[in-house]
Amino acid sequence: MKYLFNEYNNDDIETIKRQLSTDSISITGIIERCKWGFPSIILLYPLRSADKPEAKKDLNFMSLSTLIWLTCPYLNDRIHKLESEGYIKKVTDFINNNRDFVSKMQFAHAHYFYLRKKVYRYFLGDVSSIDENSRLFNTGIGGISDIENIKCLHLHYAHYRICNENYAGRITYELLDCEIYCKGSICKSDNLQE
Repeated sequence: MKYLFNEYNNDDIETIKRQLSTDSISITGIIERCKWGFPSIILLYPLRSADKPEAKKDLNFMSLSTLIWLTCPYLNDRIHKLESEGYIKKVTDFINNNRDFVSKMQFAHAHYFYLRKKVYRYFLGDVSSIDENSRLFNTGIGGISDIENIKCLHLHYAHYRICNENYAGRITYELLDCEIYCKGSICKSDNLQE
């Protein structure tokens, strides 16, 4: 499991809190850092509390459904702009009109399914088909029930960074003109608004 993410420290936590404008963050590790060394994609912690790792009832469903989180404010803003310009529908239609792209996305959803299961097993052991939480594993990227639709380009881009078959994420990367780093290290504490 550790192969998927890198360790983090208190400075990383403080940066992520500023990036996401929150006082709390539930993190397991950092998947990717930007060229400036700041966290840009993280793996969320699947439980509500680190104090009770054995308690399945303490599952953080949001963390498990959206396991991989984009924290980079530069990319979040740029991808949000794409979404506000209607690109969720455009990308969905583009993919669904090409059998090869649909196949790649099915693979990407399967990858996410097994990744989610692996994280669950790592923290809580196996999940059975009769487990009350098993419904969580019958969803796609971001917890979407209909995998022919795209819920969020941010999620697909973040997943694409570890799964090249995520064609929605790849298209998002291309729509960003492959420019995924800010020019001025905006995550430095004096650059990023508190």
